[in-house]
Amino acid sequence: MGMRVRRVAVAAAGAMLTAALPVGWSQTASAATPPVNVCTGGYGDGIEQSVPTARKPGVKLRQWIPVRNHQTVVLPQVYVSFQVLGNVERRAPLPVVWWRVKNGTWHRATLHWVWNSPNLPRESQWLSSNLEVGDLAPKATKWVEVDMSFPRHSIKGTYYQYFWVHSHACGSAALSWYLGAVEYWPWKGIPGKPA
Repeated sequence: MGMRVRRVAVAAAGAMLTAALPVGWSQTASAATPPVNVCTGGYGDGIEQSVPTARKPGVKLRQWIPVRNHQTVVLPQVYVSFQVLGNVERRAPLPVVWWRVKNGTWHRATLHWVWNSPNLPRESQWLSSNLEVGDLAPKATKWVEVDMSFPRHSIKGTYYQYFWVHSHACGSAALSWYLGAVEYWPWKGIPGKPA
């Protein structure tokens, strides 16, 4: 399908993300919860990279996710989670995902299946385990590298990813989000079918 800038996909999916993005924090949080300004957010953007494309199984598709603290105090216990949508079928093999905080140790991320609706199979998705980033200094940015590869017989097509930044100290509040995409697009095979 060629290279595309992810901001195009952000515009198409912006309305859905805006509706799904939880902003703010619970007023009933414990005394250990950071000040209110730390637990607010809603920053969202595309990832300024072209869509990486795998032409054969096992190719690592790398993305860099910026995890930013826009506040003037430490943001504790930060983690990233993500969901994968599009061409996702329960019978399809799971992608293999490795991640690290830039220049750190690589870790294996796990994915699990979530079936949203039998009438809307494309709304089904894979959800990741938490990618634990740690504390984030005031006004600091850490980069999380995510490598995804597709085994043989994966569904040929584009896979959209929503990356969510959270803090364990902020409850369910999403502090920021990013939209990305990767393609598993072997030279042979039919889009939407195993290849």
